[in-house]
Amino acid sequence: MAGDGKLAGILEPNDEVCHMENNLYVKSSELDYPSVGQLAMQLEQNNIQPIFAVTENMKDVYMELTKMIPKSEVGVLSSDSKNVVQLIERAYNKLSSKVTVTHDILPDNVRVEYMPVCAHPKQEGPNKGVCDEVQVGHEVSVLSFFFNPSLILS
Repeated sequence: MAGDGKLAGILEPNDEVCHMENNLYVKSSELDYPSVGQLAMQLEQNNIQPIFAVTENMKDVYMELTKMIPKSEVGVLSSDSKNVVQLIERAYNKLSSKVTVTHDILPDNVRVEYMPVCAHPKQEGPNKGVCDEVQVGHEVSVLSFFFNPSLILS
């Protein structure tokens, strides 16, 4: 937990940089643990959606944690952990992603606009077609409109 480092005299907050050398973290006596907010930000920036497989007695703790970590899921393991594959499969199917269609540089006389066709379309400008909260197995479409402004008659 962020702040626990104070018990060992570690007052420097985590800098969110990987300090690994020979597969060992070398700043454990200098930097505090990252906060949940820092962790959530890094997960989101790297498009990582965690699935927590926990025992029943830890479920409530991790359910609270998922409120602070977007797009995370919790599943309860059976006593013999035989349901781990089903748990991960079920949690995976609940996760969602953002699908974006865009383009790079176009010739001056060509314009392209996108219109997303999906359950959760987002308008992020005419040069992007965005569908948010796309779940596994769902189809999305993005209509593209091409036109050449020099062909417009006055």
